[in-house]
Amino acid sequence: MSLGARLLLALLVADAVLLAVLELFFLPLRLAPERGGWMVPLSIAAAAVSTPLLVRSAARLDSRMLVAGAPLAAWLATILLLGVAGPGGDVVLPADFRSLLLLFAGVVPAGVVLGRRAAEVLTAATAPGGMAPDRTAPDRATPDRVAPGRVAPDRATPDRATPGRVAPGRVAPGRVAPEREEDTDVR
Repeated sequence: MSLGARLLLALLVADAVLLAVLELFFLPLRLAPERGGWMVPLSIAAAAVSTPLLVRSAARLDSRMLVAGAPLAAWLATILLLGVAGPGGDVVLPADFRSLLLLFAGVVPAGVVLGRRAAEVLTAATAPGGMAPDRTAPDRATPDRVAPGRVAPDRATPDRATPGRVAPGRVAPGRVAPEREEDTDVR
């Protein structure tokens, strides 16, 4: 990973920490508190929108899941650390449904984005050529970098079939089917 990508990842992680702090402090926000007030779920909505965007931005930097999940891990660690053992020993995370909503809204959408990225990386790794597109170009694939059971693109030729690649009972292209004894035997 380049220096610029590392700096951008550090910025994304710092954004996740800052957003987690703001979401925690604005979680108890209410309108018209003198009349009982109505809960305003701004921090829950911010978590639902911001954490998937941070994970998606980090996933574009590198195909490793550790890089893509770094903002989510930082956000979750900040929520849990500051929420349970806040500044001065205060408990910032209230013991009610708002805390669960905040955790759910931050973790689940970001987890879905992370899971989709993992599926893309696995699909690209098992595609012909064998490697994820951002790691090794398929035209540079070597036999030791090809997924098991695959043939490197520069090694496969249309007139030469490789053993084990033809379905049972079928004949490889360019080959003649062997005569079976049952076909030539006259009864």
